[in-house]
Amino acid sequence: MRKTYTITFLLITLAWLSSCTKDTDVFIADAGQITQPDSTWYSSLTSNMPINDLQKGLQLRPDVDTITIDGINDNSIYSSSGLSCTIPANSLIDSNGIPVTGTINIESYLLQKKGELLRMGLPTVCNGKLLVSQGVFSIEAKKDGQKLKFADSAILSFSYPRIITNPQQAVQKVQLFAGSDTNGQFNWNLLPPNDSSNFILPTDQLYFSNITYANLKWINCDYFYADTLAGKITIAVKLPPYFTNVNTSVSIVFDDIRSVTGAFPDIASKKFKSDKLPVGLNAKIVTVTKDGNFYYLGTKEFTTEPPSSDDGTQLVNVTPGRCTLNDINTLLNSL
Repeated sequence: MRKTYTITFLLITLAWLSSCTKDTDVFIADAGQITQPDSTWYSSLTSNMPINDLQKGLQLRPDVDTITIDGINDNSIYSSSGLSCTIPANSLIDSNGIPVTGTINIESYLLQKKGELLRMGLPTVCNGKLLVSQGVFSIEAKKDGQKLKFADSAILSFSYPRIITNPQQAVQKVQLFAGSDTNGQFNWNLLPPNDSSNFILPTDQLYFSNITYANLKWINCDYFYADTLAGKITIAVKLPPYFTNVNTSVSIVFDDIRSVTGAFPDIASKKFKSDKLPVGLNAKIVTVTKDGNFYYLGTKEFTTEPPSSDDGTQLVNVTPGRCTLNDINTLLNSL
């Protein structure tokens, strides 16, 4: 009888251990997982790697408005996001440089939440300096499904409601930045100032005119975060072995300012590292992983601290857990 009890206990224990292992962050090779557990980091990524599917799956869809262009009158759009835009006559041209007329679809974005910036892969950084965003916007025109261009002479105006989350933002003088993506590294570049593209009227509305929109995609209304004398720190994020640059995206979201940045793969150390960030900011690490049909989510609250190591980094360990795509969307929507 004692032998029977012992065998029964062992079977129950093994079953319990098996169920616990299945729910941990460890990658388990089973149905729905297209890759075997792989701890390899790659210096170059291909389009069929999971990280690309992950990023595309999280992106937002644009607002779509329809206008009729006659080549004589200016046109305005008022998107459901709150973005307004005035497009002068003859601003839109086809691939041959000929002004277009007729029915045009305008696809637009207005991003004012940190989670929206993360979804679209738009960190608030200009040449390594942290920006505080007051809104990111973009428009694109199409006719019969074909993309149109803005003529070099096209001068556009934009406006949208301003969201103020703390009193300091209300007195900051904002500047405009244009987005650029070079070899997978996104950066905001300061646009040249002009007479009327850099003011607020009234305090709850942002208004920008005289924007030469040709060759632009994303525009960000920001101010530079005021660095303190406490110095700066690089955040190094360490994950379990099978969370690599092939399947995982790592971001840093700041609590008290509308700023986000990425932590980028460091192949040699097998960590994700940020640019140098101001010390004394409360923030959250957010890691998102896709492997086959499975998703993993990791978060970690921390405060940027003065360097204590010789390499000038602050190590943050994050252990992701299995989740659903809905879990990831819920978190991003809350930021």
